[in-house]
Amino acid sequence: MWLLESEPRRDWSSQEVGRLYKVDINIIALLYSSFAIQLTSSRLRYDQMKMPKQIKAHCPFCRKHTPQTVERVRKGQASSMAHITRQREFRANGIGNQGKFSKVPGGDKPTKRTNLRFRCTVCKKAHNRAGFRSGKFELVEG
Repeated sequence: MWLLESEPRRDWSSQEVGRLYKVDINIIALLYSSFAIQLTSSRLRYDQMKMPKQIKAHCPFCRKHTPQTVERVRKGQASSMAHITRQREFRANGIGNQGKFSKVPGGDKPTKRTNLRFRCTVCKKAHNRAGFRSGKFELVEG
């Protein structure tokens, strides 16, 4: 940033800029820190994430904070009695247009939702939390 063309070009520190523009240095520091937080926020970056296998969290069954083990929820086996499965079989057997089953499925998203199951070590009951997006998710010791 250069204020006057007659002065030699050099980088200005935030204190000098604050003095020249008569702006409180705390405001400049606050703006810089909030901008850095936005750039490094975990909500904006989906590439990789590490989480401990055991954490202390609230158990809705014990109604208090207890140590809990974290495990990844895997997809279960699809039921043959689900409505969408029966609908697909019914349309595939008939003659004519099969509706939404004749189309090519859409593309995948760049990241998948990671669903976690928290199992309380006191009451041994488990509860799930809302999934979040991450490209590479890893459970680590610690």
